[in-house]
Amino acid sequence: MSSYHIPVLADRCIELLNINPKGTYVDLTFGGGGHSSLILEKLSKEGRLFAFDQDRDAENNIPDDDRFNFVASNFKYLRGQLRLRGVEQVDGILADLGVATATKAVERLRKVAREKKMQTTEEAREYLKMILAEMLYIDDTALQLRTKPSVVLV
Repeated sequence: MSSYHIPVLADRCIELLNINPKGTYVDLTFGGGGHSSLILEKLSKEGRLFAFDQDRDAENNIPDDDRFNFVASNFKYLRGQLRLRGVEQVDGILADLGVATATKAVERLRKVAREKKMQTTEEAREYLKMILAEMLYIDDTALQLRTKPSVVLV
């Protein structure tokens, strides 16, 4: 793995994914492979990890591991890329989005919260999830999920 990427709160992210050793997981932002390497540590030989990155430099960090599948693509093509690989269900998705994405989402949430006069934290939390899903172009219903997947946004 490359040393250029240091995952933020890596152990906590992996804990929140609640990894099933035989499960199928997606790292939407592979980069230096930090989060992916931690996911692979938790997977059994039956588990699978699909890691997305459109940056060609990220390919230098691909581990030699049969459970690992690198997808040289923007994660907005998640559904199609996974279907091409025969994947219709996932157990968890991790995205290390960085400060810029989170800042944009929070700015939109503040605006909407003022306009709609949101009263509870739960209302705000649900709306933030919707904003992030919209920003990421991810359609929850696109994959037939076994259960609600663990989705960790860093």
